[in-house]
Amino acid sequence: MAKPIKISSNRALINPTSLTSSKSFYVLMALSTPFLSVGIWIVGSSLGAFPLDQQKLNISVEIFLLVGIVFTLAGGYSFLIAGVNLFKLIQKKKYRFRYPNEPWNWDFSWHSKGHGHSFLKELGYNLFGLILILGLFLPGIYIALFKNEAPLVFQIIILLFSVLFVILAIHEICKTIKFGNVKCNYTCFPYRLGERVTFNIDGLPESGKINQLTCLLKCFKFKLVERSSGGKRSFQRESLEIYKQEIEVNKNHIINKSLTVTTKTPADPSLSTDFVSEDHICWELSVHADIPGIDYHYGFIIPIYK
Repeated sequence: MAKPIKISSNRALINPTSLTSSKSFYVLMALSTPFLSVGIWIVGSSLGAFPLDQQKLNISVEIFLLVGIVFTLAGGYSFLIAGVNLFKLIQKKKYRFRYPNEPWNWDFSWHSKGHGHSFLKELGYNLFGLILILGLFLPGIYIALFKNEAPLVFQIIILLFSVLFVILAIHEICKTIKFGNVKCNYTCFPYRLGERVTFNIDGLPESGKINQLTCLLKCFKFKLVERSSGGKRSFQRESLEIYKQEIEVNKNHIINKSLTVTTKTPADPSLSTDFVSEDHICWELSVHADIPGIDYHYGFIIPIYK
């Protein structure tokens, strides 16, 4: 039997750090600045804004310009992301002072209407990754395959790596186009422990394509663990599942790719969402559809507080 194609295994959370120190964003801005600066210089030099001795270039001006555009986009995007997250962090700290007893206002970048995996956002990431990969490999490809100035082994390695990364990028793009937007809509914000909760899931496959549909409500503790290697200490977070509940769902209740899911949360205050303590606690709704030849799995972060 052929192994299923893994279409998606998106986890809602991977070591969430909602109140991360602003230092990390300053570091990202500092690291992205050289890429942005070099990219601007290459683009400017290629267009004649800065002096450039074209005779010393081993590649054509067009390839040089394309590399500059890639560096500019990568550096600019990283700088922008760091700046936006730094601004959000500052706002969160203001809300924390203003609403100390309402952590859902400042402990995480919640979207009160729901959590989803956006088609345009994922497609944009994948296209950007494809452009970045092509840009980084382009000089090597040009020298190895078109200038004939590289050993045969180098040409083969460059070609194999280029083809591999392009195939992976195209696979991600096709995956995104196939399923589009998938979203878990909250019926209230936040949800409370010990009460019934309802979620509306949009973007599911048609019921006729699904053999079995499974929904799991899980609670995770991201425990901070100290590790030692070669005399050096390091800290990382390990995901521990501390609660799991299977929710009864019927695939035949899917209407226009939408399904309403209802269950009751445990009345245990120790399971309240917590992004402030050293060990984070968070909830996830996991949706798995058994489709022949496809492993369809999405995770959504759920705001459940005491």
